[in-house]
Amino acid sequence: MMLASRLRLLRTKKGLSQRELAKLIKIAPSTLAMYEVGKREPDYNTLEKIADFYGVTTDYLLGRTDNPKGNVDEYDPKLKKALEDPAITDLLMKVPDLTEEEKQSLAEHWAYVMDFIERKRQERKKQQND
Repeated sequence: MMLASRLRLLRTKKGLSQRELAKLIKIAPSTLAMYEVGKREPDYNTLEKIADFYGVTTDYLLGRTDNPKGNVDEYDPKLKKALEDPAITDLLMKVPDLTEEEKQSLAEHWAYVMDFIERKRQERKKQQND
């Protein structure tokens, strides 16, 4: 049932009707409706097509991970470092009602801020040495 609920959630977040989405991914609207109520499951090719359309992994669609982009090991090194930072993990623990998507977004912003700070440090260091 995880697949059905994720399909419905992603579609409604995009503001699409079942008919509109079915047309975009080239399947019958009745087929999509059956996927969303859990009475049918997409074949491998259709599952990949849906994942590509939404920009998520098939593991996310299937409920194998709560991270739409995949496992932490697949993150770029800056983001992985941010997720390992005690300050960000402490912050994420203090806000327990964040969704996984919101936690991911917060970590991405944290990685950006930390990268910005590091670049500024490097610029100042270079200016001092010149």
